[in-house]
Amino acid sequence: MQEVLNVARKNKVDALTISGDLFESEEDAEALRPELRTRVFSGNDFEIIVIPGNHDSEAFRKNLDFGSDLRVLTKVPFDVIKEDKVAIIGVPFLKKASEDLIARLHEVRDKELVNILLLHCTLDISYGLADFGEEEETEYLPIDSYTLSELGFDYVLAGHFHADFIKKDLGEGRRFVYPGSPISLNWKHLGKRKVALLDVEKGDVKQIPLNSFYYDRLEVQIKPGFETQKLEEIREWVESHVSEVCELKIMVIGYGEMSESEFSDLLKKSAGNAEIEENRYRNVEEILKHPIYDDFKRLLDKKESSTEEKENINYRIIEVLSELKAGRKIA
Repeated sequence: MQEVLNVARKNKVDALTISGDLFESEEDAEALRPELRTRVFSGNDFEIIVIPGNHDSEAFRKNLDFGSDLRVLTKVPFDVIKEDKVAIIGVPFLKKASEDLIARLHEVRDKELVNILLLHCTLDISYGLADFGEEEETEYLPIDSYTLSELGFDYVLAGHFHADFIKKDLGEGRRFVYPGSPISLNWKHLGKRKVALLDVEKGDVKQIPLNSFYYDRLEVQIKPGFETQKLEEIREWVESHVSEVCELKIMVIGYGEMSESEFSDLLKKSAGNAEIEENRYRNVEEILKHPIYDDFKRLLDKKESSTEEKENINYRIIEVLSELKAGRKIA
């Protein structure tokens, strides 16, 4: 939270919005409230506007003080803030959107202002439920892009989707944004975490990286003759993360001419502090010298195909011949 606030200060924002799940639970909200009130949600140069999500929907029911800067929108069916050139409409957590809510959201939009809708929702069927969190088995407030587009809001800033930063065009310059969680919650949430910086005057939405904990994973495919090059790529990838607060895993698959013991030793050196999740490298020097492979390679070289297609075919035949040799089906 402090890192998000630091980014907000650095970019001199007018408001910070959080579209649900500020807290993991009501118990966390109770335990953290005194410290947040004094050290986090007071003394900022901007207002922090929050809607309840499925995790903390009960945390704001009472008249509690979380800090002078925090404004929680709990009014049902929605709350409205109008300041300067912007109208912010916040819908507190709901399991489903009723026809009445959709109709009233149609009416609340102010055509003279930039309209921003805060939702804690599940957008479109195409996003898998696994991306919403470990325990999320329910589509909270399921809604589709067409319905949101028809509502006419300039921006829909949404919570609930944890994995990735997603920016979706709703047509006619309207945008939908899932920023993802500000830290990686599990190994499904890979890569540096981000927040969305919205410039309503320019109509621009930027991804701003956070200096917060994250997981990342690299999968490398080894091909004969490229072992050293791929090991260098692994080393560079690990070094590019060295100053970050993160955990890294590396998976290696493929075949090569380098001995397996030498490759494993070099892989450990290249990986540094990263965890080698799986090393499925296999030496295929005998396969590359096999007469069946020689015949196949001559035919492949004559084939009129792209370089990428030829590489994929070559890789597959090495894989098949390796399995056949391991099963003693070829000499």
